[in-house]
Amino acid sequence: MQNTSSNERHVRFETLVMPYMADIQRFVQAMTRDTEQTKDIVSETLYRAYKNMDAVREAKAVKSWLFTIARREFYETYRKNNRTDVLDNDTELLYEDTDPLPDARADIYLLHQALNQLPDKQREALLLFDVFGFSLINVQEMQQDSLSAVKQRLKRWREKLAHLLGADMAVEND
Repeated sequence: MQNTSSNERHVRFETLVMPYMADIQRFVQAMTRDTEQTKDIVSETLYRAYKNMDAVREAKAVKSWLFTIARREFYETYRKNNRTDVLDNDTELLYEDTDPLPDARADIYLLHQALNQLPDKQREALLLFDVFGFSLINVQEMQQDSLSAVKQRLKRWREKLAHLLGADMAVEND
């Protein structure tokens, strides 16, 4: 009888969690900038998600729940390892270009360089909101901060990106 329960749990895990693992991998890779650390954090995220599958009541909450686990694992690893800022050679694979335009790869490279200059909380807010499509409220809950703090992080990111890329913010605000 327990075998059936175990099989059901496994099927539920595969159905609910696995569709988000590529996004989790990209998020963690962008946060760590290190392939080995990414593998460790993603593995731990999978382990914790499987172990705590019974906590999931609604399928629509799984994505946010997984990102929260991955985020916590990143900060736990960060605290343990006193993170270094060495970039991994495989990091560029995260931003693989499928755009046929020749300028796209250069733009992706510049964006990647700008991301690396951001503090962790700003980079995290940007990735969660702009890349992975979480709402401001979801980001605020994950970062356990005020909504205005999250909005400010995103505003600062956009200003810094514009500065780094030489864009004129006045044109955008018109």
